Amino acid sequence: MINKKSQEFITYWKNWQKYNPRTYKDIELSDAEMSKYSLILFGDAEANLITKKLSHNIPLKISSQEIEISGKTFAAKDACVQMIYPHPNNPERHILVIGATSGEGMFFCNQSTLNYDFIIQDGVIPNKPGLTKEKFNIASGIFDYNWQIKNEFLNTGDPALRNNCPIRRVLPDLTTKIDNLPVIDSHIFESYKGKYEIQPGVNIDVYTDSDKLMVKTPDGARIQLLPLSDSDYFIEVADIQVTFGKIENGKVDKLTVHQNGRDSEAKKIE
Repeated sequence: MINKKSQEFITYWKNWQKYNPRTYKDIELSDAEMSKYSLILFGDAEANLITKKLSHNIPLKISSQEIEISGKTFAAKDACVQMIYPHPNNPERHILVIGATSGEGMFFCNQSTLNYDFIIQDGVIPNKPGLTKEKFNIASGIFDYNWQIKNEFLNTGDPALRNNCPIRRVLPDLTTKIDNLPVIDSHIFESYKGKYEIQPGVNIDVYTDSDKLMVKTPDGARIQLLPLSDSDYFIEVADIQVTFGKIENGKVDKLTVHQNGRDSEAKKIE
């Protein structure tokens, strides 16, 4: 899983920077090179030799059930942690440690979430569009000037919200399944069927296939809409949620797409 995630990051970096990143296996990096560069380390001290060499000066401890950062402990089964910290061997450089409480937990490492000094995530899927994602992560935050955690800089997930969410499980073959999805009556799916205009002349089609609610995108892709509630749905392969809206007589008149903190409406035209 570490190899899979590191390869994903290399692809992400190439697309972002238009340049190949400098990469090493942990057993190939010399002590001089280890101290020279800022480092992105895939694997904690038990999985990455370089992380192990630096671990005595990194305030991060990971076990199968919890993660400790700068003295604060978080329950975190099958979860991933990403943490930025000053390089212990070079005050002009930094390190990013990407570790997990299990191989399954490493699956949830996501580079698009690196808006914090540290973040701990698991397979919980937010089911309340419009609420900040911090409510659904295990924890996230920024360090103070002394690289310590203070409560005013710390976000922890809402236990009640997290317990009611769908959760993605990683199977031994690295595919996933989603548990805790609500069961939606088929007649509700029928009311959502139709064509929606996302911009002038560009439409998406919502339809049913057996007991599934599906969407056909403008480029012809066919994607299942998985339920969060009667009116709220999400797309598993992307960080996108959809809310169907109704007018006073109960007729569906639009859908709203929630993506990257932004909302866009599509009017139902057929």
